[in-house]
Amino acid sequence: MTMEKLRRATKILDAVTPLRIDCGRLCHAACCKGEGEIWLLPGEEKLYANNPGFTVKSYETEQGTNSIHVICKENCWFNREIRPFFCKIFPLYPLIMVDEYERIRIRLVLDPRGGSLCPLFSRPEKITRTFQKKVRLAVRLLCRDPEMLTFFRESGDFLLAMEELKQQLISTEAPWESL
Repeated sequence: MTMEKLRRATKILDAVTPLRIDCGRLCHAACCKGEGEIWLLPGEEKLYANNPGFTVKSYETEQGTNSIHVICKENCWFNREIRPFFCKIFPLYPLIMVDEYERIRIRLVLDPRGGSLCPLFSRPEKITRTFQKKVRLAVRLLCRDPEMLTFFRESGDFLLAMEELKQQLISTEAPWESL
């Protein structure tokens, strides 16, 4: 992944928010409170490595790959340009499918990790089409890179599995209820 392509993709999102107004004003930037830890795209850690407002962390996954995250030490809510990619597209997450003709299909879903933070989860129809189009455009640009395409597909599979587990836990009778 070239840094230029990553910068172009994030720049697409600099001037848009999920609503016609800055959604952080409605919820007092609930997603930006405290020291948040955010997934980074492959290569994105280079943008934050020498920034004193961020700490980059790497975790080894069960598959033996690295999962790179950034911890925000300062509130970047007021400056969209310095936010990590996943902060810029929140509360959405792109699920990537590749059809039999190698065409990339992007399905935007609500990121299951943010349900307790974001009031838009109860009103997803309020997320503007402009925001959705810009997210798709940025993701499509990134997915031209094979490493990025793999990252989005694998992380999407992880989030779907997490959501499935959550639904199973919700629908399963809790053991203490049968006592």
